[in-house]
Amino acid sequence: METAEERVPIKQFCFVCTGNLYRSKYAEACFNYLCIQNNVTNLRAFSRGLRVQPTEDYTHEEAFTVPVRLAIPTYERIVKRKIPFCLIGATNQMLDNYDCASSEKIILMNKDEHMPWMEKKHSEYLDRVECLEIGDKNYLPENGYDGPAWEIDDALGAIEVFVDKFFKEQTQ
Repeated sequence: METAEERVPIKQFCFVCTGNLYRSKYAEACFNYLCIQNNVTNLRAFSRGLRVQPTEDYTHEEAFTVPVRLAIPTYERIVKRKIPFCLIGATNQMLDNYDCASSEKIILMNKDEHMPWMEKKHSEYLDRVECLEIGDKNYLPENGYDGPAWEIDDALGAIEVFVDKFFKEQTQ
């Protein structure tokens, strides 16, 4: 039986954080914006989370935008940089095997926080993983890591630096 799928020459990169509302979503926006600015049509980024939950279940005083679910600092940074919201997909999406299989690279925002989840849920794709050390505004033991908190502007700035460098590497 033949499949209805056809492989196309587009490379995808998946940025991954915990809830898919803050770090990974901002990396996705930055990467796709660089593609538009540089007329690169065969690359794209998308983002996912490893421990996605409904925003109404958050209990640590996080605030989110509606109708697009983003952490407010991520939303504000996207607006400030004039990045079109059409360059990001739906938020609050859990990483699955299809996402992993269709990605050239899976970029985890924080190795200590996210690698245990990758090893447990998607171990067959570890050869595609690249790990960053970009932390969250607060770490919680229930997320599997209790490291230093990052200031939001520092984390978003570190994402910009990484994405700029990564984009250049992909387009050389």
